[in-house]
Amino acid sequence: MSLLFRVFVILLFATPRISLASFTTRTYTFSTTSSATDSVGESVSAHATFRITADSVVVTLVNEQKDVVSVGQNISSLYFTVNNCGSIFSLDGSSGNLVSIGSGGKIDSSSESNSLDHWHSGQSSGQFYLNDLAGGGSPDQTIIGPQNGEGDYSTVNHSIYDNAPHNPFVQNEATFTYKFPPGELTDSTKISKVTIGFGTQAGCNQTTYLSSSRIPTPGSLPLFLIGLIALLGRALRKRKSYSGSNSEKSRNILSASSGSSLQMA
Repeated sequence: MSLLFRVFVILLFATPRISLASFTTRTYTFSTTSSATDSVGESVSAHATFRITADSVVVTLVNEQKDVVSVGQNISSLYFTVNNCGSIFSLDGSSGNLVSIGSGGKIDSSSESNSLDHWHSGQSSGQFYLNDLAGGGSPDQTIIGPQNGEGDYSTVNHSIYDNAPHNPFVQNEATFTYKFPPGELTDSTKISKVTIGFGTQAGCNQTTYLSSSRIPTPGSLPLFLIGLIALLGRALRKRKSYSGSNSEKSRNILSASSGSSLQMA
């Protein structure tokens, strides 16, 4: 079986399967506007990213607000809609870096957590939510913005530093993973009606972001096509080299035959 024929067989049988799989994973990102503020006029800057695979939705909440002043600028909830799905399962996992902020905005302690147990998930009025305030008790584990160049939070007020009920905080970003049964998520599944909540009072400082950017994630099809092109190129070069070698061999034989004829004459 020739190499070109083998390539044709691979293309014939593998491409349909790979094409279907390659469109499964995609990403939606919802961002705040440049003028977004909390209820007292403090700037807020954040985005929520949703990565949809064949059986999961991975949500990443990022607080981009620099030089944070108060806890009102911290992310405390997320509401969103997933179309074309019947039900959403319980959280499969969550993670983030927890920091305790002490006097002067200095970080007293820092630790990676694989379970943000103060954040709760559920459904309300047809929307899914992640809410740090739903469980009651102290409103800790809100998501604070990045630290400054000196590695601390020197701009914060007492709603953050040395505030026991609000410590620890999730630093900069948190990730939450939902698992879905096979076939529940399809190529038509989309994320919409995203609302990010700020502060430590339920229902306060919420802003809805109506626009998003959809980024298809490269799947196996592009990689397959690159490999296929490389394989075809190799086959063509090999064929050309083989043809050239045969031509050269034929010329040598012809030359040798001519030489023998001349000697015999």
